[in-house]
Amino acid sequence: MRVFLDNNLPKRLSDLLATTNQPVIHVHEMGWQDLADHLLIKKIGEESIVWISRDNDFWRAAPSTWAVIWIALHNPSLARLLGEVAEALKTILPQVGPGSRVLFSEDEILHLQLEG
Repeated sequence: MRVFLDNNLPKRLSDLLATTNQPVIHVHEMGWQDLADHLLIKKIGEESIVWISRDNDFWRAAPSTWAVIWIALHNPSLARLLGEVAEALKTILPQVGPGSRVLFSEDEILHLQLEG
């Protein structure tokens, strides 16, 4: 599954995650950084992907074929995103599949597998 990073995450994070042996694409690379969420969903469609964002919009709105990882951290530092968060994501990414929802909060990482 291809992994997409939302515009609200640093491009450098995609470089760090590329070591997971999955293609990791920042929306900037696709020229999609200014697209509204519903247009991003339309562009990617029903393809099985992993979508990583600091935005909760995709939590429910994404197609059931998408795995969504919501990084629900209030104003995280760049060092935290490129350190702790990147390391956790390297562990999480191989475990997610279509329909997965992963909440990365201040207190815990919660992984839900929704029934399609």
